[in-house]
Amino acid sequence: MLDHQQKYSGKPIEEVEYFFADQALKQKTFAHEETQQKSNLSSDIEHIVKKAKKSLGAEQVEASKNSKVKGIRKNRLQEKEALRKEEAFYLGTEDQSTGVEKAEEEMETKSSSGPSKTQLLRQKQKEMMENAKGKRS
Repeated sequence: MLDHQQKYSGKPIEEVEYFFADQALKQKTFAHEETQQKSNLSSDIEHIVKKAKKSLGAEQVEASKNSKVKGIRKNRLQEKEALRKEEAFYLGTEDQSTGVEKAEEEMETKSSSGPSKTQLLRQKQKEMMENAKGKRS
């Protein structure tokens, strides 16, 4: 016996035949169900397409180009005005003055707390240059 036939060894022939008949019946049933599902799917798709075409036809109203673009300029002006109001800033408000004062205070604290990183870097460079000159002489 072949490897895939080992599961039938030691069983009566009637049981093996019953097994094959049962498998064939299951395949036919499955094939029928699969065909039915494909048919249902295609009919659903056709129904959706018809419904979409019908709704598209109802929505399409013949309008002239002039009527379609009639309000564009007005809408554009309204949008620009809304953006101006949204992006506007007001001079002399407390929020901005405190923000400026905070920035000035931060600058003062940085300068009063010690030399900045760039100042330290320059100082180190000068020291290195002096050391290099001293070694040459």
